Amino acid sequence: MLLFSVVSMVALYLLHRMQAWLPINPQKFAGIEPSSAFNTAASFTTNTNWQSYVLEVTMNYLTQMAGLAHHNFVSAGVGIALVIAFIRGIARRDRAVHRRQAH
Repeated sequence: MLLFSVVSMVALYLLHRMQAWLPINPQKFAGIEPSSAFNTAASFTTNTNWQSYVLEVTMNYLTQMAGLAHHNFVSAGVGIALVIAFIRGIARRDRAVHRRQAH
């Protein structure tokens, strides 16, 4: 999960930085500055989605679709999967404790 999140964060950061040269950019937006690109990539990867810009005048359509919309879906899915794994881990531990006490 951690490796997946780091790779997807780096990919989103690069997408922000290189959006001027990527397709689906009819407004000819330039790349996002490094600190803003990092902040956005980190916030969307952690599902906090903090933004310090006006999306429609900063990011092209590809960055919005393939970057931000993708992270909105995937980061929530990662969180749900972690919660399920955490609950299963607690349930297994409790079962093991009850088995030991029964013997």
